[in-house]
Amino acid sequence: MKHIFIIIQLLLSCTLLACAQTDSLKIELQKQPGNLKLKYQLGMACLDKGNTDSAEIWFNDVIRNAVKENDGENYVLAKIQIGRLFADKGENVKALKHYQDALSKAENRKDKQAIAHVYKNIGALYISWKKFDDAINYYQKAETLAGEIKDDVLVADCQNNKGTVYEQVKEYDKALIAYKNALAVYTRKNITPKISMALSNIAIVYKYQKNYQESLKYNRKALALSVKTGDKWMMSATYNNIGNLYGEMGDYKTAIIYCDTALTIAKEINAIEIVECTYDSMSEAAAKAGDYKNAYLYHKDFSDANSKFINIESAKQLSELNVKFETERKQKLIQQQQFEISKRNYWLYGAVILLVLISVVGYLIIRNNKYKQDERLQAEIH
Repeated sequence: MKHIFIIIQLLLSCTLLACAQTDSLKIELQKQPGNLKLKYQLGMACLDKGNTDSAEIWFNDVIRNAVKENDGENYVLAKIQIGRLFADKGENVKALKHYQDALSKAENRKDKQAIAHVYKNIGALYISWKKFDDAINYYQKAETLAGEIKDDVLVADCQNNKGTVYEQVKEYDKALIAYKNALAVYTRKNITPKISMALSNIAIVYKYQKNYQESLKYNRKALALSVKTGDKWMMSATYNNIGNLYGEMGDYKTAIIYCDTALTIAKEINAIEIVECTYDSMSEAAAKAGDYKNAYLYHKDFSDANSKFINIESAKQLSELNVKFETERKQKLIQQQQFEISKRNYWLYGAVILLVLISVVGYLIIRNNKYKQDERLQAEIH
């Protein structure tokens, strides 16, 4: 309980700092009302505070104005964040559509970094749908591009996400290697939110390996860092992870305390996936403790949350949407290649015609000069 009280105090202080940052950005925006970069930063600041509705408003404002101003960079950034917001709410079809919009624009701009980020995020969608082969495929494409542009952090992100796939398919040793590779980069670059994420992921693997003390150690580190950064999504996820861990260890009372905290934060930020996972953790903990009545009630809550997060029709939509997008993308690529070939052919034909014209003109000039020389010779003879 003392541990939770200290974290709540830290959370309050971090919230005050986040508010100060938002106020500072708003003051700056009053001086530069058309600055899309500032609006994007305001959206990110709202996101950091867990104000997802406000963040969505700012990102949509950036998108609308970026279209008017033909600002591809900020358009792509905002589209990616809107996609993430929908993904966190379990609305994967909407998320994928925004990612595809971002991908099309990024490809037109030949922005490899943005393309890699979109691939990575699409991969995360497929993990939530348990389509692990598709997820790995997108992560690999993202990691390849990240390597080409020498973006160590993006490579680490892909490693981290691959670790999630290995974890899901129970290849725990591979998962630990991937997570620790990512953690090493995040630590070297001092990226606190991502350090927290990697620590949390490592903790989950240790739990599956029944190494509970290591899991608890990594979870507590992750929680302290997520509170420090004010990352409510990671806070709620980590509270659930710790609650689930205590349930595994047979400490039902402590498990419910942590899970209740996870639920409060997850509902506040409308993180349906975490709500679903937390009810599942509570149901398992109650069943293990012999509290079958509450186990049933928690499982019912889990089922309700699960039906909001995943349904067969949405999975079908997701698959159809991606197939349609990839088909259109390939058609555009073929058309572009055909256009390039036609353009090269036109240049070739033009060069040949020009060469013929030069040859004809040259021939006529030479012939004309020869004719004049002949005339002069005849004049001299006469």
